[in-house]
Amino acid sequence: MNRFKLAWQVTLLLGVALVLVGVFVPMIQVPGTIFKTGPGIGSNETQALSSWTDLEETPPITAGQSLNVQASEGGSGTVTLQIVQQDPSGNLPDAYLITLDQTVSTANVTIPVKYFNPFVLMITSYNSTYSVSVRGDWVQYYQASLGIYWGTTLVFAGLVMFYYYRIVERREAVFRKAMEDATKETA
Repeated sequence: MNRFKLAWQVTLLLGVALVLVGVFVPMIQVPGTIFKTGPGIGSNETQALSSWTDLEETPPITAGQSLNVQASEGGSGTVTLQIVQQDPSGNLPDAYLITLDQTVSTANVTIPVKYFNPFVLMITSYNSTYSVSVRGDWVQYYQASLGIYWGTTLVFAGLVMFYYYRIVERREAVFRKAMEDATKETA
């Protein structure tokens, strides 16, 4: 019975810990940078640099902050950057378009963040190379919020185990008392 007592205590404690992690860890904002260069073709590959598309997703950024995008292009073609943040209400997404070519080869853009959502960066290169850096203070551990669901499940399971443990403990106490009374009567 001591193993079962330990099991419900550990389950309940782990559930509470996961709920706390799921609530507080996603609140931590970390300054971060995503750096992409391309196209992502190895030097020994024979694919022509005619067209190349690269996708990157940032972690969610808190509303009211800004996202800084720096891009540069090198070559005879063009590079198009599309930065999209999905509107949580289902409306059309906010999209920003940056085009780099021989006339404009660098860009530095600050984008306001309207919603707590990730940004998707799509880079399309036509006969050109690029380097892009995206800087922002984002919630690096936003997926830890799933701990709330797992933790709640474990807390519920721990409470069910505790309830069952108490019932079994009472039955054993009644059985022990009945055995003691039976041994007193026979003696």
